[in-house]
Amino acid sequence: MFMDLPTLPTQPDMDNTAVTLDNQEEHSDIERESGTQTIDPNAIILAEALTDKAISWQIHNCKIIKKTVTQDLPLPFLYHYDSLDDAIKQTHPLTPELLLQFNKPMSAHQAAKLIGIDEEVLTSPWHVKIIGSLVVFSEALQLAVRLHWTNTGKETQQVYTKDAADAIIAAFKDWQFFLVV
Repeated sequence: MFMDLPTLPTQPDMDNTAVTLDNQEEHSDIERESGTQTIDPNAIILAEALTDKAISWQIHNCKIIKKTVTQDLPLPFLYHYDSLDDAIKQTHPLTPELLLQFNKPMSAHQAAKLIGIDEEVLTSPWHVKIIGSLVVFSEALQLAVRLHWTNTGKETQQVYTKDAADAIIAAFKDWQFFLVV
């Protein structure tokens, strides 16, 4: 199956990555140290090739390496308080005692108890982090590339949905490549 990869934000690691299509000698150490490297005319800038609509890529392999989807991770108190409806915030305003807890990680149950509200009033977000690898092949370039991707660069992405399946779908709207190509 051939496909065009979507235009995605790239990390700095990918922007300057070039692949040489033949076995020419490496540039001298002096060129590398002086910063006067010239780009080999047979080199491909991977970030450009991967997003070029004219180049077809075939997916060879796609794996999920790590998957976290849970509602059990603590969040700083301010995230819990911020998720409350404005009417509840007016009836339970921030006090000096609550302000002292702003950055303290806690569960929704602990935050509700601290505020003095029913636990069901607080929505506990899904924490989603999915990391995977993808191998794509371009027949025209005779090039295979292994890419690593994730839904977030943070420890997890907090998604406010009713169930885990919807949280995963929402988290994948903003996936990105990262680290080593």
